[in-house]
Amino acid sequence: MTDTTELSARWTTRLTELAARHSVPGASLGILHRGELVAETAVGLANTEAGIGATTDTLFQIGSISKVWT
Repeated sequence: MTDTTELSARWTTRLTELAARHSVPGASLGILHRGELVAETAVGLANTEAGIGATTDTLFQIGSISKVWT
């Protein structure tokens, strides 16, 4: 398997592209495989008014989107 740093870099590029395309100010992504961290990244802003950048530890409110998985 490719190392975590390389995969995270690839996903940073992809997440940046998707956020720009869909006008999303900030996003984070974590990928687990069988309980092992494969990749993690964050792009953009967690708070646009304060200019606070998103990190892999940022908590985002997702609202009703979780209904899709329940």
